[in-house]
This record gives sequence, structure tokens and C-alpha cells, in this order.
Amino acid sequence: MQDKSDELTARERGADLAEVCRALVPAGMAVAGGPIVAPSDDQRGLPPTFSRKRRAEYWSGRYYALQALCNLGVIVNGLPIGGNRAPVWPDGIVGSISHTDSLCVSVVASKDKFHAVGIDLEENGRVTPDLFSMLFTQRELAAFDRLALKELFDFVPTLAFSAKEAFYKYCSPEEYFDFLDVEIEFDTRIPIFRVRLVNPKNVPVTGEIFYGRWGRLRDHVLTVCCSDEVSAGGFHQGPSHKRS
Repeated sequence: MQDKSDELTARERGADLAEVCRALVPAGMAVAGGPIVAPSDDQRGLPPTFSRKRRAEYWSGRYYALQALCNLGVIVNGLPIGGNRAPVWPDGIVGSISHTDSLCVSVVASKDKFHAVGIDLEENGRVTPDLFSMLFTQRELAAFDRLALKELFDFVPTLAFSAKEAFYKYCSPEEYFDFLDVEIEFDTRIPIFRVRLVNPKNVPVTGEIFYGRWGRLRDHVLTVCCSDEVSAGGFHQGPSHKRS
């Protein structure tokens, strides 16, 4: 059981997370986030092998997604489970959820204003060098050598990985594409990243360059891609998803 100081820290981190997220998304999007919540005993639709920790992460995602929808003015009783246990958003709504071991966040918007959105939250230090060859191209690794000063050693690869995750969710592909199919470019002094398609045929969007925004939250990195038009915030105009 958490003592009061631990609980206060969790609340503060949750408030910080929501504040950082609100600063990254454009007007018209609603966000909610905070610490991982206690899991529900309701396991409908969940594999019986889910641990208590995994159930807590799952229910936290639904909890903050419903909060974000409420902040948007959309009231629903729950979110059905779709393919890959992803949420089925209400008609006319786009949304995205992400979590780490300790925090969870969700962002939602109306399809009338936004084509798609992807959000990702990562804890610094989880992207270790033994994973680099599976996640990053040689060009990205060369950039890491230039960017990753000692104090940024954990942050730089975490940001690049998180940006790829946010873009993947943004695309909402029915077919998987590889981390090496896209490259991330960024300047650690500017909260904007660029996504360049290395293998466009593998990625279910039309275009070559896309943009997103990133922020830091103590020991976490948060990234967002959405379909708002290009502005000072660096959002890319809604891509055309490829049709089969």
C-alpha cells in the first residue's frame, strides 16, 4: 500500500503528464492522464493469463480514455475491445492510448477536425543498445553519436523510439510495418520531430515526410503525431491513407 508521500508523488506526476500532453496537442483535442490505477476485477475480453500488473495497465488505458472523451464532451459507458485488444472508439472519434509501468495517457479528438492521432509515452533508459539494430537505421545511429552527449545517452534513443511508436499508432495500419521502414530526425533543443519514410511501400500512408511533437516529463518522454495542418507546432497536414 502506498503511503501518503508516494500517493502525492503519483498525483503530481499525473498532473505533470496531463499538462505536458496538453501543451503538445493542438486546440480541439482532449487529453487525460495520470498514474496507473488499480485493476478492475472485470476480466471480460482479457486473456486469463493477464497478470495483475497487465490488467492494471489495460484498465488505466480505458479509465483515462473515458476521461479524455468526457473532456471532449463525449459521454460513454465503456470502450469495446477491438482487434489486438485495441479500443473501439465511438463513432466520429479518433484516439490513442499509451502507458509505462507507472503512468498512462490518452488523447481523443473529433474526426471532423482530425484525421488520426498517435501518442506514445516511454520511460528513459528502456531502449538499450542491444535493441538498436532492430529499431534504428544506420543513419539514425550516426545521428545518435552526434546528439547523445553523456547526459542525453538514455534520452536520445528513447525519443527516437517513442516517435516511431507514435507514428505507427497515427497510421493505424492493418498490416505491420517495421521500425526500420521510417527514420526519425530531431534537434534536442526544439520540441518537434520529423518522420521520413525509408520504405514508403511498406507504410500505409501517402507522403514522404511527416511531423510530430515531443516533450519531457522528468524520467519520461512523450510524443504525439496528429493530422492537423502544418503550423508553428510542427503538425503535418492529414495524410491520405493508402487504399487497397
